[in-house]
Amino acid sequence: MQALAAHFETAFSTEGARIYLDEVQRPLSFADVEPIAHCQISLEGEALEQAENLAILDTDLVSTMIYSRHYYGECKKWIVDMAVSRMANLYLLCDIGVPWTGDGLHRDQGKTEQRLQLHQAFISELDRIQARYEILSGDADTRLEHATTIIEAYL
Repeated sequence: MQALAAHFETAFSTEGARIYLDEVQRPLSFADVEPIAHCQISLEGEALEQAENLAILDTDLVSTMIYSRHYYGECKKWIVDMAVSRMANLYLLCDIGVPWTGDGLHRDQGKTEQRLQLHQAFISELDRIQARYEILSGDADTRLEHATTIIEAYL
């Protein structure tokens, strides 16, 4: 996503959960979802303030909500409500075709079945909230090229 932001010379927001995990240095639990959401809101706000007409967000509250439901079976109502009210204009969802790389956040250990289940959870939730999204496939260069084309058409 940083390469995409660089291509469009615009603001970029990283994943709040990753920053939070780096700070707490322990396995995450449901109690961490709210602090992660607050971090995510702050990161989004910074990116949106810096952007002129386009901001690239690695994740947003919709992602936080989906991960919370996936890993803990629930999500705080205020996060769900705010996620829907702050929904992005366009989501770029990567498929699971690229090999999984451990990052300390995800507990599924890269198992194809769990990756597919989470991917389907993203699709189902984006459909449920009627979000506009495109699925990116292929290697990193192909995904970047496809994402660039999609965004250029959107703008």
